[in-house]
Amino acid sequence: MKFIKVCGLAVFAAMALTAWLGVGSASAATMCKVNQTPCPEASRWPSGTKFVAESTEVVIGGSLSVQCKVKVEFTLDATSGNPLTATANAILWISCKGGCVKVETTKLPAWRIAAAIAGGGRGIFTLLAMNVKLGSCLGFFTCTMSVAEGKQEFTGGSGGSAAFTQNNIPVTFSGFGCGTEGVMNAGGGSGGTPFIMTTANGSSSFSVFVSQEP
Repeated sequence: MKFIKVCGLAVFAAMALTAWLGVGSASAATMCKVNQTPCPEASRWPSGTKFVAESTEVVIGGSLSVQCKVKVEFTLDATSGNPLTATANAILWISCKGGCVKVETTKLPAWRIAAAIAGGGRGIFTLLAMNVKLGSCLGFFTCTMSVAEGKQEFTGGSGGSAAFTQNNIPVTFSGFGCGTEGVMNAGGGSGGTPFIMTTANGSSSFSVFVSQEP
């Protein structure tokens, strides 16, 4: 019994040390105008920067299949952070077709932004807490779609090429005839097209990368 207890304490200590090392090794992220790590101070996109990204087709899959053009407008909450955060100003669903044809965002999400381990100006956008109303489903009923958390892969570049993708982000549905679970895709390999970054502070001439900071 004593041997088991000692082993248990050793395992607990190892887990605690691993967690502590993980926290200690985490780095801040910055949206950078150049593909450089760390990002030069003068090249950092500042807090309050407004970005716009557009997808020609986001696919919502489940018992009802819906396809929409989507335009996302979001603002950086800080110049850098661990993690860096951003908040949506608007998410517009346009020209929707399929099981539901009237779609609107009822709760705007936030994002956590982290640099990808492989670097190269890539990053991970974690989408948090979004609600969407799906109307005129099969002509007469309404559903609610919720996203608790979903990973989006970001690839840095210039305006018109920098992009992020969604691959099977889990969603839940509520409402009569709506089903309960589904996925959302935008060019991540399972349908749809990527979100292309189109403007930064109203300009289409820009470059943006995710930089890992010390």
